[in-house]
Amino acid sequence: MEPYFRRILVRLLVVALGLCVTVLAGLAVLQVVLRYVFASPLMWVEEVSVMIMLWMTWLGISLLWLTKSHIVVDLLTNQLSQHVQKALASLIDILAVISGGTLFVLSQETLRTLAGLELDSLALDLAIKYYPVPTGALVLVLAAVINLWSRQSGQESEP
Repeated sequence: MEPYFRRILVRLLVVALGLCVTVLAGLAVLQVVLRYVFASPLMWVEEVSVMIMLWMTWLGISLLWLTKSHIVVDLLTNQLSQHVQKALASLIDILAVISGGTLFVLSQETLRTLAGLELDSLALDLAIKYYPVPTGALVLVLAAVINLWSRQSGQESEP
């Protein structure tokens, strides 16, 4: 059952990240054309681009964690036994769950503080800019739990 959830989450994250890159590239082309051809740039493109990059960062963190594709310094861990390596990897996933959960809880105060304020270039709530933080934190928790589950059930796969 766990590999099914992993595959679904990986596909969702890849599609979401691909969509973000596509929209970001489209906005950049649109802004260049409007600015240099029509001398009438859109004021909100930079703000939306920053929000898309925030989404890409937080979703990318979760995808890299889930697929174990993040940067790892394994100079010392390769010298340890397989059992100790597995225990250390589990400890790191537990720390990711704790960190993601803490970040989710703490980000709620930021969202409440920013609620009611508006973005400069758009008539949107300023808190919308920071929605990727709690969302990414929860997806990171999910990714770490899936990794823990697969490691404990013996279904762990190498990236």
